[in-house]
Amino acid sequence: MRKPPVGKVGSPPFGSRREVEIHVIHFVRDSLAAWRNGLPASISREKAREKKLNGDLCRFLSNASHLNEELFSFQHEVSQKGRRSVDFAANPVGEFLAAVGYFSFRDNIIVFEAKRLPAPTLKRKLEYVTGGTNITGGIQRYKTGDHGGEHAIAGIIGYIQKRDIAFFYEEINSWITEFAVKSPDDLAWSRCERLCLLDMRPDHTAHLRSSHARINNASIELHHLWVMLLPNGGYE
Repeated sequence: MRKPPVGKVGSPPFGSRREVEIHVIHFVRDSLAAWRNGLPASISREKAREKKLNGDLCRFLSNASHLNEELFSFQHEVSQKGRRSVDFAANPVGEFLAAVGYFSFRDNIIVFEAKRLPAPTLKRKLEYVTGGTNITGGIQRYKTGDHGGEHAIAGIIGYIQKRDIAFFYEEINSWITEFAVKSPDDLAWSRCERLCLLDMRPDHTAHLRSSHARINNASIELHHLWVMLLPNGGYE
């Protein structure tokens, strides 16, 4: 895993907030395969619920961050707009990142939503992108500002429990293409919001990126970090 250069308050190891955010994204992505490979038998790779996966991943990431002398930890279930909560967030340790604007361990460096792929029920099939008028979609909540309202960059974890990365890459982009013609949730969707595959590794993880218009006319950059929980993609 990547280690940042050593720094102190007033002389940070990063030059900007964006550098910190991108570093955390790469740290999480680099940790996903080891986390999956070490999942205890009590957590079913094929059927485990999202909340159970999120809790275990947060504990793993915080421990890995401590062992690698990183400057952040991870918090499960972080309050957002209204009664909403995002699945987890990275927070600075102490005040080591004060020079780039993080003054408290309560500050969120970056927030992450997580979704199972495929969704657990047919009714929720599209939920990685949108939940329709229920506003339960992963990308949708970032577009509305219910999640990550104060952030220009955020993340979505994709727990792939069946099929594979290539399948969901094509399927999710096909949904967004359809939504650009007929919106399912009164939000404006564009073909430009489709996911771009940045990297897919032999360890069955992938990094994708997308950009989305928000209802307040701002935009948000999303980094999609996917991990196949079954190496064969669940075809067998």
